[in-house]
Amino acid sequence: MNGVPSLHRITIWIENKKEFENSWQVLLSENVEYIYPAHGKRFKSCDLRKFKAKINKIKLYPLE
Repeated sequence: MNGVPSLHRITIWIENKKEFENSWQVLLSENVEYIYPAHGKRFKSCDLRKFKAKINKIKLYPLE
């Protein structure tokens, strides 16, 4: 997702933070300049590097 409600390029739907972080690493390893998300406008891949540390600060809540 891109924009509200996603802040720092982090989607609101995460089940496993480690898998989510690994998916960002896969994207970064492609060394592309832009990422074209399914929702929203394109953004520079350097945004993922900039916001990657914020993934560890996310608190996950179970859906019930």
